[in-house]
Amino acid sequence: MHDDVCVTFNNGTYKGVIEVQEVFESNFCAIKGEQYTISNEHWVHVSKTSAVCLYHFQWTGLIKGERCSGGGRGTTVLVFNDGQWRIITEHLGPHAA
Repeated sequence: MHDDVCVTFNNGTYKGVIEVQEVFESNFCAIKGEQYTISNEHWVHVSKTSAVCLYHFQWTGLIKGERCSGGGRGTTVLVFNDGQWRIITEHLGPHAA
């Protein structure tokens, strides 16, 4: 993750490594046995310094002992920083109508 990472879920937008780490860890703790997949990747832009990918995502797992699942469309923007590809923004939302 880039230091200035910004991630948007259905329940809010989280900015900076600490906030993003906290929300991911909270989700990982809430969803037991989660299986997460992406498909239909479309690389909209790729250069030496940045890349943008659109995709569908699906997840399944147990929340408070109940089987739950969801999915939608995602957009991830990566930048090449300090010799590594890092996520600078990710948006996960509902399927388009």
